[in-house]
Amino acid sequence: MLHRRRDVATIVVSEDLVRFADEIPETIEVGKRKKEGVELGWLGYPNVAPASLCFFSGRTSSYLEEEQAYLIDGVAINGVSGGPVFDRYQELIGLVTAYIPNMAHTAQALPGLCLAYDIESLRKVVEEFRTMDEAKDEEMRSPDTTDPNEGGGPKGEPKPSQGASRAD
Repeated sequence: MLHRRRDVATIVVSEDLVRFADEIPETIEVGKRKKEGVELGWLGYPNVAPASLCFFSGRTSSYLEEEQAYLIDGVAINGVSGGPVFDRYQELIGLVTAYIPNMAHTAQALPGLCLAYDIESLRKVVEEFRTMDEAKDEEMRSPDTTDPNEGGGPKGEPKPSQGASRAD
């Protein structure tokens, strides 16, 4: 599932192909968000050290309601996008998505802001996948499903041996 406006993609991977962590991180409580001035940290593999997991930190500067994203006074250089953003309690707050450079016209390089999408908006995507998985599981358990080893018509149609007649 691709979210072009957000620059976020969801990739479904089979558990047969990848070993997943036994535990998933705690997330911030549904409907809550961090206030301005709270210290957050994030992880990533920046291009300047692609083989090294690096830690970054900053403080929340603002929350963009329309974007459902935090502006954080910290660096998010290339390679850090998609990295998890945590609070001091190790709760997952969001995902790093971009670095917004300071566009002030000065001779000095000025720091910009990290943009991190709120985990709340990403929970909806997870729920969509969970719903699709549940629907797929339900379809597999449904008594309406024809067993291909028993012959018969497509799902929901009676087998010819059950008194149905076909006009050819």
